[in-house]
Amino acid sequence: MNELPMEGLSADQLQQLQDLQALQTADMTGWGALFAGFGLILFILIIWSAVWKAIALWKAARNGHKGWYIALFIINTIGILEIIYILMYRDKQGKIPEKK
Repeated sequence: MNELPMEGLSADQLQQLQDLQALQTADMTGWGALFAGFGLILFILIIWSAVWKAIALWKAARNGHKGWYIALFIINTIGILEIIYILMYRDKQGKIPEKK
């Protein structure tokens, strides 16, 4: 931590400075550390959702499922609806059946 010049400060100002430094230190040991990790989790969820959404939208467009395409485009379910769509329209060989 950077040392600040302490001369010329009153006792009250010195106490406020020490309280601020203690608060900054405590922030990264308790809730601050928890929320710092939240950014990484959020980034991973965004990538996860985007990959599944892209795959499901591509398959819905290729199969001409306009209703599914609109639903998949608008509703954000962190990949759950997208996975359901992909599994529902997959045949036994893993390919999506052609529209009849």
